Amino acid sequence: MLLQTQRKGLAAAWTFEAWCFATDLVGHAVYVFAPKLGSRFQVTKANIDDSTKVPAIGIIIAKSGPSVCTVQYDGQVLGVYTGLTEGESLFVGTNALLTNTPPARPLVGKRWIQPFAYVLASDTILLQRSWPYKKVAGAV
Repeated sequence: MLLQTQRKGLAAAWTFEAWCFATDLVGHAVYVFAPKLGSRFQVTKANIDDSTKVPAIGIIIAKSGPSVCTVQYDGQVLGVYTGLTEGESLFVGTNALLTNTPPARPLVGKRWIQPFAYVLASDTILLQRSWPYKKVAGAV
C-alpha cells in the first residue's frame, strides 16, 4: 500500500489508492473488505448494521475511474463535505456518509456507532480514525 502525505496548510493528509465499486462514491466511509489485489487494497462503503462491514477506516475523497478511488484515513479533508457547522462531531451514517446525528438504535439487530470526524469549518473536517466504535442492541 502506498501511503503519502499531501501538505495543505499545517496538516498532513494521509491517503492511499484502492480498488472500489462503481457504486462507492466520494464522501462514503469505507472499510477494507478483501486483501490487496496487486498493490491496492479493496474497499467498499461501510455498513453500520453489519459487524463484518465495520469499522470504517477512511473516506473516499476522489475517484479516478469507476473502480479506483483515493481513500483518506487521517488529517484534514477539504471540500468533500460542505455546509457543515463548525464544532460538530460527525458519525458514520446508515448510508455510509458522515452525519452530525448519531445513528438511532435499530428496531432489531445491532448497530455499530462510530464517531469519525470533527468539523473545523463549513467545508473542512478532521478525520479521527482512532476514535472507538461501539455496538448498540436493537429496541426489540
